[in-house]
Amino acid sequence: MNEKDLLLVSYLRQDARMSLTRLAKKTGMPVSTVFNKVKNKFDNKIIRFTSLVDFAALGYNLKAYLLFRVKKDQKEAFLKTMQNDFNVNNLFKINNGWDVMAECLFKDLNHLESFLENLEEKFVFKAKEIHYVLSDLQRECFLANPMTISLI
Repeated sequence: MNEKDLLLVSYLRQDARMSLTRLAKKTGMPVSTVFNKVKNKFDNKIIRFTSLVDFAALGYNLKAYLLFRVKKDQKEAFLKTMQNDFNVNNLFKINNGWDVMAECLFKDLNHLESFLENLEEKFVFKAKEIHYVLSDLQRECFLANPMTISLI
C-alpha cells in the first residue's frame, strides 16, 4: 500500500461512514479512484466497517481481560463456548503459558462471577487470571491518524 492508500485507510478508520466525495477531498484523489480503492483494492484488507460503542452507556460497566490455560482435551470445546458467548467481545489465542485471552463485558461484578462459575462447571482450568479495565486510554488508533501516515 502506498501513502495515499494508507491515508484513505486512516480517514476510514476515523469515520467509516464518511462520504466518498469527502474522502476524495481529504485525500486529494478523484472520487472514482476512491470508489475503486474502497470497492476493489481494500476488499480483502478491510474486514468490516464498524462502530466504537460506549458499553458503559448501555449498562455494561465492567470490562475485563480474562486469561485461561485450559486442559488440552477441552481446548476446542472451550473455544467454541467462548466464541458463542454474548459477553465475549474479542477472543485471542495467545502464548507465554496461556491458551486464550478474552475481552469480556459485563453489567457488574456479579454478572462476571456468574459467567466464570458457568465456565468452571463445564471446564477444568489449569490457570486463570482476571484483569479489570479501569478506563480506556486509547482505542482503535493504529492507522487512524492521517498526520502520522508519512511516518510509516
